[in-house]
Amino acid sequence: MQKLNKLLSRFLLLSSLVSLLGGPVFAAPAGQGYEFSGNGKRQFACLSQLYTAAQLDDMPLLLTDQKSALQLALLRQRSVLTHAKPWQSEGLNMTSAQLLQVAETVAQLPDQTSLGALSRQLTPYLLKGEDGCGNTHFTAYFAPLIQVKSKPDAQFKYPVYRKPAKWPQGKVPSRADIDQQGALQGLGLEIGYAASLLDIYMLQVQGSGLAHFLDTGEKITFQFGGQNGLPYSSLGRLLVDKGHVPADQISLNAIRDFFAKQPELMPEYLSRNASYTFFDKVKAGPKGTLSTEVVPEISIAVDPAFIPLGSVLLAEIPRLNAQGEFIGHAYRLLVAQDTGGAIKGPGHVDMFMGIGPEAQAKAGFLHHYGRLWLLLPKQ
Repeated sequence: MQKLNKLLSRFLLLSSLVSLLGGPVFAAPAGQGYEFSGNGKRQFACLSQLYTAAQLDDMPLLLTDQKSALQLALLRQRSVLTHAKPWQSEGLNMTSAQLLQVAETVAQLPDQTSLGALSRQLTPYLLKGEDGCGNTHFTAYFAPLIQVKSKPDAQFKYPVYRKPAKWPQGKVPSRADIDQQGALQGLGLEIGYAASLLDIYMLQVQGSGLAHFLDTGEKITFQFGGQNGLPYSSLGRLLVDKGHVPADQISLNAIRDFFAKQPELMPEYLSRNASYTFFDKVKAGPKGTLSTEVVPEISIAVDPAFIPLGSVLLAEIPRLNAQGEFIGHAYRLLVAQDTGGAIKGPGHVDMFMGIGPEAQAKAGFLHHYGRLWLLLPKQ
């Protein structure tokens, strides 16, 4: 999971918009005063194209195709929200009671409604995004399938570790210390053995995954179990900067293809990222930071300093065709249930796509822009 800025939006953008604060504010529909780049990013003057929700009354928010998944996500987090700490940032605040109130209201929405109808029940506030103009970067993550064994052999020799209770010799080990120097060997922390360091790295990037133990037949989730706290550095960015892969072609598959051709570079390049993720073995599916199972295409990872965990957001999501090309936007509701080491600032969210190869393909395509509104109770 991975990414960006810092600063959550005030209710709208600047004091010159005070006259609009009497009601929810949405940006203009497509085609009204701005153009889209190839990745869905709007090119327009920040303050000139704002419209009230009343002007969007007839724009559909179709929940039919996501209603059961949305309700499942809201149901799973209901018990943990009762213990949520009050959240506040840049003039916005939400209590656990308000988070529950929004969740209950959303769960009872009819399958077919409109943005105007939604805004009459809840108050949507536009998040300013990464550029102050509402452009939010949407990426995606998935839970990979990783083949492992419970005991090492000549092929499956790379350990997957759980986090130690204390650091050996009192020093926080880097990825190079762990992978190349064996800093955690002999401590009984191994929960499985993989055939490739890259398989473990990909699992760490995603934060959790489904492990298939080939020697026992068991299938179990490797759930995020903590990090070493050292700085994260993007492997994809390194390959682009080194000229190995063009920036517009970087993907998980491109990374795998590169190391298949030049495996001798893998130890050095992986070690450039000092950050290291540990895992726990759990029976349930992949869980987010709220300790509830995440739901495909509903659950998102956010920076909780700017978007409260457990909140529901209206999203103008980038729509892609089968080739991964941007073809427009659609309005959906998402639930903030996870975090990620690379998800930083108000202008970047990461959507969970599911488990396995199909989810990976979807996740690999999404690298586009849309907008987000935080849903608040009516005052």
